Amino acid sequence: MTRVAAWVGAGVFSAGVSAAVLAGAGAAHADDDGATKRDAKSDTTQDRSTADTKRDPLKRAAKSKVSDTATARDAETRAEARQARIKRTDRTLREAADSVRTKVRGALKDSTREIRESARELREETRELKEAPTLPSAAAEDVDAVQEKVRPSISIRSALAERHARLDVPTAQPEPETDILEPPRPQADSATAIEKLAAVTPARKDPVEAVHDLLRGLGALALNPEPQNYPKPLSVLGDVVFDTVAALERIVGGDPVVPPQLRDSVEVSSSTLVVSPGHEVESNWYLPKTTAGQPAPSRLIYLQHGFLANGPLYSYTASYLANQTNSIVVTTTYTSNPFEADGMWLGGDNLHEAVAQLFLDPDRTALNASLDNAELKAGRPGDIEVPLQFVLVGHSLGGGFGPGVAGYYAEGLLRRRDDDPAASNDLAGVVIYDAVPMGSIIPDAMERLDALEANGTADPADDDPNDYIPIYEIGAPLNYLNVFSDVNDQLTQARPGQFTGVVLEDGVHMDPMQGGNPLIQAAAYLIAGFPQPQNPLAVRALSAGWINDMFDENIDPATGACLADADCAGQYGDGGTSFLVSTDEGDAVAVLIGTRRASDLTSLRAISVTDFISAIPAGVLNGLETTCDLFSGGQCPV
Repeated sequence: MTRVAAWVGAGVFSAGVSAAVLAGAGAAHADDDGATKRDAKSDTTQDRSTADTKRDPLKRAAKSKVSDTATARDAETRAEARQARIKRTDRTLREAADSVRTKVRGALKDSTREIRESARELREETRELKEAPTLPSAAAEDVDAVQEKVRPSISIRSALAERHARLDVPTAQPEPETDILEPPRPQADSATAIEKLAAVTPARKDPVEAVHDLLRGLGALALNPEPQNYPKPLSVLGDVVFDTVAALERIVGGDPVVPPQLRDSVEVSSSTLVVSPGHEVESNWYLPKTTAGQPAPSRLIYLQHGFLANGPLYSYTASYLANQTNSIVVTTTYTSNPFEADGMWLGGDNLHEAVAQLFLDPDRTALNASLDNAELKAGRPGDIEVPLQFVLVGHSLGGGFGPGVAGYYAEGLLRRRDDDPAASNDLAGVVIYDAVPMGSIIPDAMERLDALEANGTADPADDDPNDYIPIYEIGAPLNYLNVFSDVNDQLTQARPGQFTGVVLEDGVHMDPMQGGNPLIQAAAYLIAGFPQPQNPLAVRALSAGWINDMFDENIDPATGACLADADCAGQYGDGGTSFLVSTDEGDAVAVLIGTRRASDLTSLRAISVTDFISAIPAGVLNGLETTCDLFSGGQCPV
């Protein structure tokens, strides 16, 4: 449309200039005619004078001399005037012609450049469409037809990410939408395949989603994970504000505690952890109790809190994970101050890289020192060492911490293999709860994990040389606390067609955060929304099952789900778009990330003020029941 407007504009301009030129020439011609008429009038006057002169020879001779002189002078003046007019006309014509040529050349140059750019874009998109490995052959052969249906700016990555949900042939008993994990089958009708491919990207940008993108951008700007050179006064003010809030929260929240029903199997003790020189933070260690003769736990879970929270607020969650996976669980407390001078805050790349170094140390020096102190405080002999195999778990902004640490761990492991090709990968996987990773944390982490997977281990004795590291998300529908997150789309784009987690229907942001302080828990539910009674239990069951499968190496790198011949503890869905998670409080509905249903749940359009207001009474009642169950060991009489 822009090129058409440019050509029309050039044509209108040329026509206007041509009209002006013709008008100028007409004016010049009119001047010549006027001069001719004046000459004719002058001749008539001269004839009368000549007739009068014939009556008097003397007068006739005198006037004849005067008349000849005047006539010569007038003729010379008229000739000079005509020459001047001709020169002006020629100059005007030349200037007009030069102007037209300049405009036409400019229009032609601009249009040619636009045509070349469009042609280059079409060639590149054609090549990408032809090279896409998951497109049906019939659709690949009709690329020219695709270009007429799909916008030139179509994202091939988005098309690949949704290929299983868009290009599948309905089965004998079709579901509302096709499962993203089901492999694509050949299409008999290429036109049908092309129409489905064209449906991947809408013709125009949804204005509601454009607002959502703006919100994500503002969030990333406010909580930028990259090191920033903030003014010193701003960093100091941030330290005062965030440290004050953290101190009040710690005083009110109290120490970490184990749920009453698990105190015979898990105990907790606190210590400090030196993350890097000058950075020592609180750490809480949850230790499964073992009887005489039983081996010590050989697994470690690193659980990270969310924005403006702390480790003890997750003490019940950590205790359940320790009990259900037979793992040592450690939680740490970091500042949520994004203006931290050295970037060592919860969402910062510097902190993520520093924590990764703790695990890249083959002796686990800092972690073992912290665990030893915790054991001594608990009156234990202190003979347990930090297990080598570990899983990272994080909630909210801590959901960016987990993948961030995993990415830097993968990058550091590749560097170590330059000197020690047989260096093993001890990271079994990552589980994140309604994650809010800011900026490019997820894409950067996935690139580093992909590089590690492509490299593999050079240890010939390794029975499984694959370095695939699964990352699973348990998310909630869109809410004002996760509105800045794009984690589901980022995971789907990074691993299209693979299992990357679920969204819980009617879930809330605080489903994963369970601690031992009723006041703090009720306040968190009041701020973030009261959960359905079954959903916090579903979060426990899903994450514990996945973590056990990660440690047992039951995950298939090709699908991201359970190996075909493995006896998996976790749930991954069986070819549908959702599945049920059975709990003592009823069934929770888990919707697979990457499906249309999950996208609808996390779209800005999912927020409805009317629905929110009408759901308040039921939400409060559910929240009271959930809180009662939490602190009565599931024996709430209500």
